[in-house]
Order: sequence, then structure tokens, then C-alpha cells
Amino acid sequence: MKKKPLVSILINNYNYGKFLADAIDSALSQTYSHCETIVVDDGSTDNSREIIASYGDRIIPILQENGGQAAAFNSGFAASQGEIICFLDADDFFLPAKAETIVAAFDRYPDSNWFYHSLDYQNDINKPTNEFTDRCEESELIEVWDLRSAIQNQELNLCYQPIIELETSKIKGFEALLRWQHPDFG
Repeated sequence: MKKKPLVSILINNYNYGKFLADAIDSALSQTYSHCETIVVDDGSTDNSREIIASYGDRIIPILQENGGQAAAFNSGFAASQGEIICFLDADDFFLPAKAETIVAAFDRYPDSNWFYHSLDYQNDINKPTNEFTDRCEESELIEVWDLRSAIQNQELNLCYQPIIELETSKIKGFEALLRWQHPDFG
């Protein structure tokens, strides 16, 4: 039997206490059971840290001074043990089969290093708003991309660009960028 990869779900938070429990609960409620949930609080001044503490040892908390979202990603990434990393902003949540779908995608495309899919916008009571109609169904992978060469060649600058070790192609951390640039979009 093939070893099940560990999925690290990294939740970054700054003053999103009113949403944070939904994000954490969605990470802890995955149908794929081999997950760790890391919650990085980036210097919140609201009730976020009390919410994080209420989860006890079901999550890995990282409490740090405010350093920005890229710093929160880096802290969570450094603490992660997973072979697969999923990022979750504290004001968002995952559908229950998110991790299972991503693991299946890596099984199907073993040479890929990066996956993304479309989002489904929700209102305050977690009901679809239909603002984005190309929804990602729980069992459907929308897009498969390996963006390493585009990022390394600076053809595509994401807001939080992975810092990739060239010799091993392993992600070492993230760098905050201020603009989106792609040759097709000027």
C-alpha cells in the first residue's frame, strides 16, 4: 500500500477573529485524515489568539509579532511537516474534500509541483453568491500548472512568490511582491 502523504494546511491570520473558527473548523473537518493544521497569528489585536488557544493540541499555533502576510506564510511553512502544503486565509474556508482532491491530483500528476483551482464566493452565512460561476466541485480539479519556470524567469510575479532553491526545485519560503505582471496581460 502506498504511503499517504501528510497535508499541511497553513492558516494565516491578522485580526480575522470573526472568521477564524470557520477556517480552522474547515481544516480540521477534511475527509482526508492525514493532515496537520498550522495557524499563524501575525500580531492580531482582536480575539484571534483566544480562538486559537481554544483548539488546544488539535492545531499547531504560531504566535508572532506583525510582519505581514509573507512573514506569516514563511513561519507556517517553516513549521510544516507535510509533503503537500495548502494555504488558507483566515477569512476563507475549505470544502470538506479539499485535501483529498489535492492528494488525488498529486497522485494523478506526480511530476507537478503546483496546483490551483477556482474559488466559490460565499456570503456571511456560507451560502454561494453566484458571483463566480466556474466553481470548483469537491472532486474536480480545475487547472494543473507548474509555475516554477515562469516565476524563476519573472514572467509571472505572484503577490506571494515562492522562493525556490534552483538545485532542488524545493520551495524555501515566500517573498511579498507588489504587482502582478504577465506577458499576456502587459
